[in-house]
Amino acid sequence: MVTKKVKAASEAAATIALGETPQKVVRDYRRKVRANHRQLGKG
Repeated sequence: MVTKKVKAASEAAATIALGETPQKVVRDYRRKVRANHRQLGKG
């Protein structure tokens, strides 16, 4: 779980560094949270 969070944070930093908007970062992060929620719900 920690590894996924660190990876998401580094991807968010890269997205901002490339000039994307904070809205894109939030949209991408929410997508990852939904996927994680679905994955954890299968157990």
